[in-house]
Amino acid sequence: MYSRTFWWIIAGLVGGTISLIATVAPKTVGCFLCVEESKPCSPEKVSFCDIGDRIVAWIATFNAPPTGTTSSPPTSSCLHLNGKLKNGYYEPPMVKIQGGKFDMGNNDGDQTERPSHTVFIKNDFWISQYEITFEEYKKFDNQISDNDDPCGPVRNVSWKAARAYSDWLSDKTGQTYRLPTEAEWEYVAKITKPSEYHHIAEDVGEWCEDHWHPNYNSAPTDGSAWKNENKWFVFRGKTGITDRYPGSDAEEPDVGFRLVKEEVK
Repeated sequence: MYSRTFWWIIAGLVGGTISLIATVAPKTVGCFLCVEESKPCSPEKVSFCDIGDRIVAWIATFNAPPTGTTSSPPTSSCLHLNGKLKNGYYEPPMVKIQGGKFDMGNNDGDQTERPSHTVFIKNDFWISQYEITFEEYKKFDNQISDNDDPCGPVRNVSWKAARAYSDWLSDKTGQTYRLPTEAEWEYVAKITKPSEYHHIAEDVGEWCEDHWHPNYNSAPTDGSAWKNENKWFVFRGKTGITDRYPGSDAEEPDVGFRLVKEEVK
């Protein structure tokens, strides 16, 4: 004969089962015969199948991701580009820079860095936190080889190719992207911490909007690009924040670029 404790346990299990069914299907605990007879249940009742489906759905909530998270796979192998893929292009992560004034050049440096002069940058602007990568650039020109480094800075591109990419991205986004002026590039390099910008002033040169001039005599003081009719252009950043170099329109070894996005007025 079973003990009284055994029957108390059985009664508890039965009571718990009834409570669960009543919670899942509060209107009724009937209509079980419709499963066998393949007949629709009354609107006032629920079938075994319905109860099972509700229990499965209830259990599934315990395995759901926390609110506010996403289980979507990354859109890029480059962490800084995840979530930036739009309709066939990447939006480069940008950092806002407030306008201001600074001393451009270096009187103790090479002749090309002289004379030092004060530049006033009137408007705020945005600059890409990272150099444009191979993965981004290949959305524009998939013929370029990334040398198995899709997340590395795009290299060996000409000044015209860099400008063509900025025009293409502007057309895609409706924003105004362009190469930074030489003054904007040096301003960012001087006022920000190195950790805030990937590779700025080291390793890879970066094209600027300006044409090449051998020194800063008569250079603009408003941060605008300094143009002329020659076929040489400026790239910065291979060795230091004031070093500057001339480059032809041919592809330059280890020269890439980053972009500026103009502040919407």
